[in-house]
Parts: sequence; C-alpha cells; structure tokens
Amino acid sequence: MQRFSSLTWVSLIATVLGLGLVLDPAPSQSQPEDDLAAQVGYVDLSGVDSWFDAEPATEVDIRGPLVDLVAEAAKSSDPAFAGIMGNVTAIQVRGYPLPADRASNVRARTGQLASSLEESGWTRVIFVREQDEEVSIYLREADDRVAGLTLLSTKPGDKSVFVNIVGSLSPDQIAALGRGLNLSALEQVDVSRNTPE
Repeated sequence: MQRFSSLTWVSLIATVLGLGLVLDPAPSQSQPEDDLAAQVGYVDLSGVDSWFDAEPATEVDIRGPLVDLVAEAAKSSDPAFAGIMGNVTAIQVRGYPLPADRASNVRARTGQLASSLEESGWTRVIFVREQDEEVSIYLREADDRVAGLTLLSTKPGDKSVFVNIVGSLSPDQIAALGRGLNLSALEQVDVSRNTPE
C-alpha cells in the first residue's frame, strides 16, 4: 500500500478535486475568513500575486472541512500525519515562476514581507542560502506552542514559493508535517532555538 506521506500535496488536491469537492465550501461549514485572519499564525498571502507577471503555477488553499478530509484520508496509511492535521486550521501555498529578470524585485518584496513578519512577532528559525536559492522559515508561537509557520523561498530562473500553515503544533510535529505534505524544507525545521539565526 502506498503511504500517504509519499503523496505530494498537489496530487492530494487533484484527488480531492477529482472527487467533485470544492475548495470553497459552503459558509455554514467553513470557518469564516474573518475568524481565520484573526488567528495568530495566519499570514495573508493574497497580496503576493501582484509581485508577479504570471498567475501562480501552484495555488493550494486548504481550510475548513477540507482539512478534515485530508486528515481522514491519511488515517489508515499515516495515522501520525492524520493526528497532526487534526491540529491544523489552514494551509496556503502559492508558487510562481520566477524569471531571472524579476528576481531582484521579488527578493526585495520578500524581504519586506519577512521584516513585517518579524515586526509582528514571528521568529526566523531557518535561513538557507544555497547557490541562488534563498529559503526562510518563520514560526509564530502562542502559549508555548507553534501557532503558525511561514516559508518564503526564491530561486531566480526557477520559482518562488510561499507557504503559511495555521494551527497548534508542537515543535516535534513540524518535520512530520513537512514529510506528510512533501515540503522537504519543513523537515529541516529545528525549533529548539528560541532566537533567530
């Protein structure tokens, strides 16, 4: 049997859509947008669209009953991941093509977003610069638990990716969540440090 954790989140969304489900559930079943925006771990990624000349190549918006559906789908093949998803309120992913001639502008705007996160209480726990790629991972804590995680990644000539996960997670669950969603950068998160790098 194929393990759920080996599925990419893109194929998961394709499966959900193939079942005829919609990403915008009826208001009576989903958490109101105002409630989500008020959560400590939420970051509004909608403004990022204006930084790019193209539509997002990847756009994932999992919230409300869809989070429960993902958790239910994982129960038999990956119960640990299913349990973690039970603590997640929303997952947003935006991935855009990043032509080399737009990289400087996008990196500057990504830096402004990073500064804004830090000013509002987020802590950078990972910063990786490898060749041309830069990846930053920020955590927001509340009541000694992670309340949100945000990943900012730019790779000129390739892509730029932005991820926001809202939920009550313990530090040891973040790597497992990264494996379950096939987001390898999250597998490297070490929140044993309490200060930014």
